[in-house]
Amino acid sequence: MSRCDSSNFSTWCCVRAGGENAGPAHGPRRWVMTAGRYDEELTMKKDYWLYGFAVVTGIVVWVFVSTVSGRREAWDSQWYVLIGIPVVCLVSAALGYVETSRPWRWGVAPLIGQFSWMLLTQGPGNLLPLGLVVFGVLSVPSIITAQIGAAFGSTRAK
Repeated sequence: MSRCDSSNFSTWCCVRAGGENAGPAHGPRRWVMTAGRYDEELTMKKDYWLYGFAVVTGIVVWVFVSTVSGRREAWDSQWYVLIGIPVVCLVSAALGYVETSRPWRWGVAPLIGQFSWMLLTQGPGNLLPLGLVVFGVLSVPSIITAQIGAAFGSTRAK
């Protein structure tokens, strides 16, 4: 029985160039990952990068619109509706296209970044519950576009 049998499916296996059971004289060793946990680990790592990208995009949009408009909160400016929301929707659609499972999260993640940035820079304030409701409403267009992106992404995969 080799070290890469089905009972050992989620570990690294040493494989010789001449085959799994080849002796040391048949070439250099190479390490391969067998099917199983390796795919899950790659997906998890990819998701972390996508979450990070979505959150950072939300923060950058918030800061950019606040800076350009001169407003303390980005949603107080018309530029948030004209530039901020469309950019967040495009990013959400692209992330939904790339990772089609549970696409709603790509619509919510940028707004979580914006909410977090607002809390860090301005504090909770007395209108925090209203702010949560507004962010929830503002996430609807990006959730819809993420769903659309996922629909295109799943047809691409077929």
